[in-house]
Amino acid sequence: MIPTFQPGNRKIDIEPVIDNLPSAIMVMDRDRRVLLANRIAAAFAQKSKEAFWGRRGGEAFGCVNSGKSPEGCGAAPECEICAIREAIAETFESRRGRIGIETEMEFVQLGEISVRASTNFIESDDQGLVILSLEDMTEHKMQDLIRIENAKLRAAAETAAAICHEMGQPLMAMTGILDLLIMDCEPEDRKLAETVKEQALRLGAISKKLMDLKSYRTKKYSAEERILDLEASR
Repeated sequence: MIPTFQPGNRKIDIEPVIDNLPSAIMVMDRDRRVLLANRIAAAFAQKSKEAFWGRRGGEAFGCVNSGKSPEGCGAAPECEICAIREAIAETFESRRGRIGIETEMEFVQLGEISVRASTNFIESDDQGLVILSLEDMTEHKMQDLIRIENAKLRAAAETAAAICHEMGQPLMAMTGILDLLIMDCEPEDRKLAETVKEQALRLGAISKKLMDLKSYRTKKYSAEERILDLEASR
């Protein structure tokens, strides 16, 4: 039987309502068995809507953990920390929905993806049901990571440009003075002056690497700290 809900004195068939929503939607009973799924859920799971009926949500969607126990979805050790399973149970218990639960799930047909889940409680023919909504957030997460990396690169590049600008003139002055010292000093002091000049030129090379940043890569500096990896970031 297709679930209905009753606002006021009217019963409304919810199938056409959820079928036109942009997210993957399932209506589930207390045993987390699917009574209804919309067309987006079917496309997400790459199966027909009818293939969802009577199956638990993880089994219907092809969650890899649902096949790890003979008892199916919810019985594997990994299911104990499933955020979606917990949200459905809490929704039945409190009769109040949960919004915007973000988690990672691994599906047989899709691999690991980021999902955002929301739940809502409804009464249907004197039976409590939960509507579960799932959104694939993988591309959104990837775009967030790209924005974060770009922001880090801009910050690193701006810092590098400021450092190079401030270091440039003192380094030019140092190398000029060292050239004069090398020409005028006694032979026994020349080697020391040349060594100092080599180190000044190394600083100049480091400045050039800073100016040539093309990406943001870090390396381990200590047990708690990471630093910018100049070689990997060029």
